[in-house]
Amino acid sequence: MEWKKTNNVQQFSENVILLYFKELSSKYKSSTLWAQYSMLKSTLNIKHDMNISNYQVLLEDFSRFLNCAPDEKYLLVKAVAVIGFAGACRRDELRRITVDDVQDLNSAMLVKIKNPNNNVYRSCALTGQFYDIFKKYASLRPKDIYETRFFLNYQNGKCTRQVVGINKIGNMAKQIATFLRLPDAEQYTGHCFRRSSPTVGRDLISFQFAY
Repeated sequence: MEWKKTNNVQQFSENVILLYFKELSSKYKSSTLWAQYSMLKSTLNIKHDMNISNYQVLLEDFSRFLNCAPDEKYLLVKAVAVIGFAGACRRDELRRITVDDVQDLNSAMLVKIKNPNNNVYRSCALTGQFYDIFKKYASLRPKDIYETRFFLNYQNGKCTRQVVGINKIGNMAKQIATFLRLPDAEQYTGHCFRRSSPTVGRDLISFQFAY
């Protein structure tokens, strides 16, 4: 597999598969991703005796949620999830993101994420569908609000003036799993975003963060 050689990946794992599909998602539509997944599943099953259908968290599940869940109800969850996934964020890091941490570059959204334990920032860029979702939510924030926390509660297609708390963010992974009808949805926690975001090595440029 050429991608494996290029990125100096020594073995297949759930995180490696997630990273591979994360890179593909910036280039292809969900229908193409599904076709790629089907081919990869067959190849790994035949050549490596691996059944990746047993993985609980794969990118096509996430893509299905982004594409199928109605924005009127789930736009906030989507916006939190895309930055949580792309930035490998803890729920407290998501809660602390401010409007000053978000920069719209027109084709990408640059988001600074502060580690509350050491006050060190890292950055990640949202592109493609992730950018579109995040920008749509950002455009709905009230213009005359003085609250600097970026994430505000969202109801019936509109943002309110109340900030999103840490417990609500922690419940979002379960909301995604419930919508997708995944087994044991109650066991999905706010830590799932961080565990699901793959970090295979610093040589993988697409997942290096600027500190």
